[in-house]
Amino acid sequence: MNNYFGYNLRYLRKCYNLTQEQLAKISGKSYRAVSRWESGIHEPSDAVVQKFADHFGLAPADLMYKPLDAAIDPDEQSDLFRLLSLVEKMDDKQFARLLAYAEGMLNASL
Repeated sequence: MNNYFGYNLRYLRKCYNLTQEQLAKISGKSYRAVSRWESGIHEPSDAVVQKFADHFGLAPADLMYKPLDAAIDPDEQSDLFRLLSLVEKMDDKQFARLLAYAEGMLNASL
């Protein structure tokens, strides 16, 4: 059975706009541990998996063994990851401008 924990942890971090340091606080471990989990170098303990599952409202088995982005169409997934990689490079001011722009576009279409 494939282990998707590292992939899913990175996916959740990006979706929720969190840093590795913030995930470290949730887990009670270091940001280096988070980096190692995301890259697949190490696997977390069951207790750590449970902490993340509780935090994100997921079942531990789903966090470990199911790709969380599987429900997203592959083309949309590609666009989503492209967008997330761009957002990751933005500073706070750029991100705030992007949010304001997106909200304006949504409001204009209503």
